[in-house]
Amino acid sequence: MRGAYCIDGKKTGVAAAATMCYITAAASKPVIVTSAYLTFPGSNVTNQQLEAEWAKITSLGSPTATSQTPSPFEPNDQAAAMTAAVFVTGSEPTYSTTLVWGHQGFSSLAGWFYNPLPEERLWIGAGLSYGIRLLGTVTSTDIAVCVNVIECG
Repeated sequence: MRGAYCIDGKKTGVAAAATMCYITAAASKPVIVTSAYLTFPGSNVTNQQLEAEWAKITSLGSPTATSQTPSPFEPNDQAAAMTAAVFVTGSEPTYSTTLVWGHQGFSSLAGWFYNPLPEERLWIGAGLSYGIRLLGTVTSTDIAVCVNVIECG
């Protein structure tokens, strides 16, 4: 499918609640989030009860994070116009407390999976930013994040 992309990454030793991934839609191309997940490979020997959610970013600021180039699912598809980053380690964005999607508690052994019905998918409006936040206390662990999106327009 044209315009379908994956944003993913893995980080070892995550030891604090933080933004796992954020996406800023281009000024003329909204983004639809079709699915996303957080898993805890490798070092997750102790089960933790965690929380995660998608939330609207009201002020992105200049977070310290790893820039991620969205990978197209279809070979030779054009480069994505959106920007994305994973694993914010400093200068967290400011989030809305009311505009959230997929908020749920989960066992770290099972992971967090956001797989909404088509009519429930998160639409990131043109020029807006949204992020996946890991909430609460986190004991040091490895985390993998994957977000599948469709860029419209």
